[in-house]
Parts: sequence; structure tokens; C-alpha cells
Amino acid sequence: MIIELNIGLNVNGEVNSQLQCEQRAKQALQFLKQKFSSVKSATYTNQYETNDGTLVLEPGLFVRVSTVGSIFEIDKVIYDLAVELRQDCIAVYLPRSGVGKLIGPNADKWGKFDLTYFEQFADEFLV
Repeated sequence: MIIELNIGLNVNGEVNSQLQCEQRAKQALQFLKQKFSSVKSATYTNQYETNDGTLVLEPGLFVRVSTVGSIFEIDKVIYDLAVELRQDCIAVYLPRSGVGKLIGPNADKWGKFDLTYFEQFADEFLV
């Protein structure tokens, strides 16, 4: 099964320097490589405007993993990763079934998964 993740690298209330975000990306990849046999990734930057009109650039990490585990085991791993990274949630997409969801301790704050906001990359752009 192929699973794709979008992981925000900014953490509310913490230092979000380029170095901190790079360290969080490394932390996420190390965590995932312990759980899945195949892990490929790419970084990206989301751009959005807050309610008061402030432009925000948020770095993110796209990850594609392969696994034979059950969806319940996978959900637990992703939830644990969100907790470790101090993220409200991680966006998860199963390309074969076209199903996506948000997983994490505060996923309900973010509403439903929306594929239009999900960053994806072709294999040739992944490391």
C-alpha cells in the first residue's frame, strides 16, 4: 500500500527558523524509516494569508511510504509522529483509493481533508 503524507514543519508557539524546520524534517524521516521499508520525500513551501491579511510561508515535508501494515497500525504510527513533532495533525492520502484524512491530536480543529491543498510530487522529484 502506498501512503502519502503532508507534514507541516512550523510549530505554533516555537522557533520556526530554517534550521529548526530542517531538523523537524530529519526527525520525521528518521521516525518513518524506523516504521516503513520504503520512505521517499521532498520539501515544499505553502503560502497562505491569515484572517488579518498577513502572508505566511510555511515549509512542509511530502513523504511517500510503502507498507503492508493494516490501516489501523498505520494511523497509530502517523498519530504518534504528529505528537512527536508537536503538530496538530498530518494530512494523509491513499492515492490508490483516493481517500484522504487528517490524523493527529488536534485534527478536528482543521476540518476535513481537502485534496486541493495536498502537495504531491512525481517519483523523479523524491529522494
